Amino acid sequence: MLWHQKSIVCDHTAVAVMSCNLYAPDYPAMRDFAVITTNPGAVSGVEATFNADFSKTTVPPTPGVAPPGSELIWSPGAQSGLVSLIGSARPGTTLYSEDEQLASPVIEQALVAAARRGVTVDLAMTYSSSYVAAFKTLVAGGVHVNLYHATTPLYIHAKAISVNDTTVYVGSSNFTTAMTNDDRNVGIITTSPTVVRGVTATMASDFAGATPY
Repeated sequence: MLWHQKSIVCDHTAVAVMSCNLYAPDYPAMRDFAVITTNPGAVSGVEATFNADFSKTTVPPTPGVAPPGSELIWSPGAQSGLVSLIGSARPGTTLYSEDEQLASPVIEQALVAAARRGVTVDLAMTYSSSYVAAFKTLVAGGVHVNLYHATTPLYIHAKAISVNDTTVYVGSSNFTTAMTNDDRNVGIITTSPTVVRGVTATMASDFAGATPY
């Protein structure tokens, strides 16, 4: 199990839900996202889960606290929510996604299923030989996979999905079975127009700047 959550709660009134580590030297070269919200449910859910976790890091994490309306999605247990989000993408729209690690056959098949029902699925990652089998599966299923390489100045560390130009996921969970089902991670699925516009436009630009697999 891995404690991989990236979040900050401030004064019981605001929370940052992030894909980035708290290591500033990485920021100029890594693509990451952070959503800062004053949603009371999100704030209380992250704070309550942190308090429950703080002295129990030697045992597997339990499901996180997600009050109604909080928009939070927790690992363990995020796989089904991410698959549902991908499944909500409508034919004729573009689904954008970025991720650092790819080792979840269930999520891979959800992306393929979206492509096959007429969704344009554009995935940007940084190349690793560890994920070649997944890249091949996705491309064979109609997903567009564009990659950055060691010689390019941008490293994709983000974990994000945009569907229907109305909804985005941003969080700390990579698209791996362990990350979504076992480890501690937190994300947010939001329809905030400001967040949706910014994340979607950035992912579209990143995808356009990468090399097709």
